[in-house]
Amino acid sequence: IPENLSLDELKQQAIDREIQSELTKQQIQIANEKQEHLFLVKKLPAICNSLRSYCLLDKIYSMALSKMISRLSTDFRISKADVRKSLSMLALIVPEYLTVLPPDDIVPIATLRLNPCSEHPIILSKIHQYVTTTVSEAV
Repeated sequence: IPENLSLDELKQQAIDREIQSELTKQQIQIANEKQEHLFLVKKLPAICNSLRSYCLLDKIYSMALSKMISRLSTDFRISKADVRKSLSMLALIVPEYLTVLPPDDIVPIATLRLNPCSEHPIILSKIHQYVTTTVSEAV
């Protein structure tokens, strides 16, 4: 610390450093959020394959959303919130394959519905295209 600085100059220097520290913290937080998003995007094809496998094994194409979230969370070792985000992304990317239905008067719980008639290779190619585009844009 230079000895020839006045008290006001030292205060201003401290304020500037605090502002810079806050900006750095925000930049790190944004970078972490982008990394988490990319991590989830890269998991989408595997989650899609798992959904298809579960449905083919159990022969059930409509199930409680909460149960599937728990199952995928356990299998992929990611949080339930991240599984929910992934399923939302899949529903937006391939709505002809996966639909999330909110609770209503007939079915009081949120439901995940898969279309067994959709061609899985086409669905996967759409997902891979989304993953490739998202990853390339992030770089």
